[in-house]
Amino acid sequence: MLTEICGLKEPKDLLKMKVHVKIGAPYPESIDEKKVLKAIPFGEKSIKVVNGGLVAKGIMIKELGDSSDNIIVCNAVVTVSVEVS
Repeated sequence: MLTEICGLKEPKDLLKMKVHVKIGAPYPESIDEKKVLKAIPFGEKSIKVVNGGLVAKGIMIKELGDSSDNIIVCNAVVTVSVEVS
């Protein structure tokens, strides 16, 4: 189990984890950073959003709530660090 490998013996030890999220998005200003960080259950959290990802043409299906024919792709990397002794 990961908790054993990292030496996390108690549930409160999970709070010592450092979790950093980096997101590449074609429209970085549209990323709700607070919402992303809220999805991380514990640890010291940080986020960086940069210009990246992809926009490709697709099809618009209004019945599915689409507002354009764009396919928007964002990439995310989550790095978790634990200080072990």
